[in-house]
Amino acid sequence: MHYCADAHDHTIFEELFPVFVSVDGGASLECGRVLVHEVGEDVPNPQGNDRVAELATRIDELEHATQQAADGESEGGYQRLQAEITRQADACVESLERFRAAKRQRLQLSIVGYQQRLLFGEDMDIAIRRAQYELDRLDDECERRRRQIEERRQVQVHAPALLNVVLLLT
Repeated sequence: MHYCADAHDHTIFEELFPVFVSVDGGASLECGRVLVHEVGEDVPNPQGNDRVAELATRIDELEHATQQAADGESEGGYQRLQAEITRQADACVESLERFRAAKRQRLQLSIVGYQQRLLFGEDMDIAIRRAQYELDRLDDECERRRRQIEERRQVQVHAPALLNVVLLLT
C-alpha cells in the first residue's frame, strides 16, 4: 500500500496493489491483479514441503523484488497524482487571475463613476472610500488565496508499505 499526503499531511490518495513475484524474482503487478480478481479459480495444492523450504530461504530476495515493484508502482501513481494536482492548481490560479482582473476593472469603473457624480455635487466620499478599500484589499485577498492554491501543489509521497506476503505454490 502507498499513499500521498498534502502539505498538511492529510491523506489525499492511497492505493493497495498486489504484487506477484515469481520464483525467479520477476515482479509483476498485472499477475497480482489477476490473482486478486480471479474468482472461482482452483489453486492447486503444493507438491511437498521441499519447495516451501526452498522459498523460505529466498524470502528476503522475493520480498526485496516485491518492494521494488511496489516502489515503481508508487512512483508512477505519484507522478499521475502530481500531474493532476498541478493541472487543477494551474486552473485555479488562472481563474483567480481572471476574477482579480474583472473585479479590479469593476471597482476602478465604480470609482471613476463616483468621482464624476462627486463633480456634480453628490456626496460620494463614503462610496469612493469603500470602493478604494475593496480595491486595496483585492490584491491581499488574491495573494492569500494564491498561497493556499500553491500549498495544495505540495504532495508528499510516502514509501509503500509491504502489508502481507503470500506464497502461492503451483
